[in-house]
Amino acid sequence: TTPTEPSPTPATSDLSTQSGNCGWAVVRNDGRVMNVAVGDCAGNFLAEWQRLGIMDQALSPYEGCTSATCTWVLQTRAHHETGNVAGYNSGGGTDVTYSDGKFAVSTNGEVSLTIQNGVATDKNGNQFDTSNGEWLRYETPTASESTTVIESGTATSDTTTATVDPLATTTALSTTTVSSAPPVTTMTLEVVAAAVRRVAEVVAQTMAKVAEFQMLLSRLRSSG
Repeated sequence: TTPTEPSPTPATSDLSTQSGNCGWAVVRNDGRVMNVAVGDCAGNFLAEWQRLGIMDQALSPYEGCTSATCTWVLQTRAHHETGNVAGYNSGGGTDVTYSDGKFAVSTNGEVSLTIQNGVATDKNGNQFDTSNGEWLRYETPTASESTTVIESGTATSDTTTATVDPLATTTALSTTTVSSAPPVTTMTLEVVAAAVRRVAEVVAQTMAKVAEFQMLLSRLRSSG
């Protein structure tokens, strides 16, 4: 499959200035990427978690992670239409690490993809925007080159052929696609609490009506 023409507009270099959501990588102190979560690009949700004192709780699902041993690092951007985020994390035989401002995706010790400022670069120097998979730079390899080309079509290597989508969940890239969702805030918790209280009130009112009906039925039976 021939890729589309490169996008004339490169990805913005500073993800933190982006509006909307981004993919935030949970990076352990040893550089290993444990997971990727969705949050606003400015990181306001992290400040809110700190204020609520729940940062350790948010990191607890990831092995060896606390607020002292793991950090949050911007990795990818959300799709401008769907709001979905594609994230790259370790797992399934693939290692994803972070060092010197760059993420590296490796399989069997060989780096196949790097990500920096929301732009992914494969081993042949081809680049695509992680938010939508559009090519920013693409060069067709010559016949003498080893061809491991990541594109929205067929990727071939020296030994295997596989269909690969840069934003899909694949074992080759160990990606995790996460639907966009607003972070939990104090306002969200208050709305949930109010809804729970309302449900409890409705249940109590219903039980009271049932009790009244039972009493009325009992009286009717006694009078009969």
